[in-house]
Amino acid sequence: MFNIPAIVFENTRIVWISLFISFMIVILLSKINIKRILLIFISIFISIFILLQISPNSLTRLKSISDISYQNQSNYERLLMWQSATNMFIDHPIYGVGIDNYYNEYIHNYRSPLSREKQHHPHNVLLTFLSETGLLGTFGYVTLFLYLFYHSIKTYIKNYNIFALAYLACLISFTINSLTDSIFSQIGYGKCTTFFWIITGLYFYINNHISIKYKKYI
Repeated sequence: MFNIPAIVFENTRIVWISLFISFMIVILLSKINIKRILLIFISIFISIFILLQISPNSLTRLKSISDISYQNQSNYERLLMWQSATNMFIDHPIYGVGIDNYYNEYIHNYRSPLSREKQHHPHNVLLTFLSETGLLGTFGYVTLFLYLFYHSIKTYIKNYNIFALAYLACLISFTINSLTDSIFSQIGYGKCTTFFWIITGLYFYINNHISIKYKKYI
């Protein structure tokens, strides 16, 4: 919990969104009464308001989330990269352009004339897999995460296992963050992938050896 303000002040907007959605889902799925849920919601919104007032730059970043104009380079550049990656996939739908070949293809064949950056990935995990490995490679990635979601949801519904709910929140945050960054086995993000596998391994180990259920709060 002490790290959350630090994460917020990093001003990575997708992290704000993923944390907010994960918290909301965890709260709604938790076995707590309506009054406590409302109290938690109010506390979260008040905390967000205070944090944004303390950091004007964070408030500016928040307002820029929906700005896709050319002047907002961060957002506009992502749209151009997503378009380039989509075009790669359309041209090479089965096998993609090859693992680690995105950058070369992007620079020489698919980069938009409006682009102002030379990125090594399209800032989207799904588009990274589609452009580099096509449908064959992407099938494995999608199947893996569908299974992880299915397993954690099924486990939580079956016995209200607190670890399953925590892991589900991690999956949701990781997946949302993957929409605007290539954080799964990509350049500069190896540690994120390693940490993800550590959490996944701990989840399955704990799930198989420890049985902890939520108590219903009154």
